[in-house]
Amino acid sequence: PGDEAVRLCGIRVRGNDGYVSETVDISEPLQIEIEYEVLQPGHELRIYFHVFNEEGIEAFMSIENDSAWVKRPRPLGRYVSKSVIPGNLLSEGRYFIGPTIRTENPSIKRVGVNDAVAFHVIDSMDGNGARGDSTGNIPGVVRPLLKWETQFNPKEAQVEKIR
Repeated sequence: PGDEAVRLCGIRVRGNDGYVSETVDISEPLQIEIEYEVLQPGHELRIYFHVFNEEGIEAFMSIENDSAWVKRPRPLGRYVSKSVIPGNLLSEGRYFIGPTIRTENPSIKRVGVNDAVAFHVIDSMDGNGARGDSTGNIPGVVRPLLKWETQFNPKEAQVEKIR
């Protein structure tokens, strides 16, 4: 896919081990790679991707923010733009990546592919994820592992009992 300015050459999902994978563990980061070729020099490009779950709900969109290339025309050549989705962000299930490449000034959509690549997030149930040791269904598009803190004061609990 593409046009006379830019062409999409590939999109890959890499697991934490660096290998292309269709299955990733929920607690480990994964990398999205978008490979493309600039066929006309001088365009400022905006590279981004959408992440959809198996119900077609958009989980999020991510835009390239590498300061070396933002608002800078790209010379002819082949590029690989990479982004890391942290572990414990996505919930279990199948996800689809839709890459898009636009030129800026003027803004023209050069590449847009829905569901270009799919991957499956699995929970190994080892207790390292947001699930902890819960075995029930946990709904939602994302499942972040949030930091929690609990304070306990046994004296206050006894005072409440007496009242």
